[in-house]
Amino acid sequence: MTATQVGAHAGWFASDEAGVLTDDSMREKHHALRIQDGVDFKISAIRGLWKSHRPRCPFTAGTIASILNPAKSGLWDDQGMFDEQKFEILANSAVRDAQKQPAVTREMFAAMVGQRPGSGARATIAWLFYIIPIPVSWLQISNASLDDLFHHFSDTTINGERALTLSKLRFFYTDPKGFFDNEAKRAHAQSANP
Repeated sequence: MTATQVGAHAGWFASDEAGVLTDDSMREKHHALRIQDGVDFKISAIRGLWKSHRPRCPFTAGTIASILNPAKSGLWDDQGMFDEQKFEILANSAVRDAQKQPAVTREMFAAMVGQRPGSGARATIAWLFYIIPIPVSWLQISNASLDDLFHHFSDTTINGERALTLSKLRFFYTDPKGFFDNEAKRAHAQSANP
């Protein structure tokens, strides 16, 4: 398994300790997090990234983590590690939620990221219903990831908008495996006690 935080993020969706990704493992892990919508399209995009950018490498978390996205948020650097300086830039835009915790909305996060060169370039082709090819840009990949982050894992609100406290956002970026393990346990507990 890869030792970077990006690798740990991708590795959580793997089928084994070697980081091998399968459609079933990625689908099961998304479902464990109670993410149902768009999962097959996302898997298709991930497979497309692999085929487009690393076709001679094994389909593993480490391979996927090695593909640099020009539209990335910047909270993971080009080596796949947490970037404290970028996080501090984001933290400076945070506002206090009702519990007096510093938090950011999706919009605040997007403003920090801004538009990066190459963001609109096509990253890959994903398949809708396995038969319709859809071009996917780097920016669409980043936006979909951020949408999932704020939709499924928000822990507060700001002016009625979903938000993430800085502590939870830091947890996501610094310890992806621990974050996903906790969220899967929380999702399981919620489904057991609706």
